[in-house]
Amino acid sequence: MTDKTDFITRAMSAHFRHSKMYQVEISRSATNAEHWRVRILFGRKYVVLDGDDGIEAVYRIRPDTEKLRRMRRWPPALEKRT
Repeated sequence: MTDKTDFITRAMSAHFRHSKMYQVEISRSATNAEHWRVRILFGRKYVVLDGDDGIEAVYRIRPDTEKLRRMRRWPPALEKRT
């Protein structure tokens, strides 16, 4: 089992690669690890990037391979901070 910091590091690098590939500007919150968090919702794990105006990106962690997949739409329950 991989720890939370590894998931956050991998999600950050994936976010930077995605931004570079699609020429999207990276927000300041994306560069700060404090804005990233791992959430478990309905038995699934997600890495969430909280921006100033809400969630900027969500990556789902696959349970079998622990690969990250960027979500285009995420469950609304992730919007609530716990």
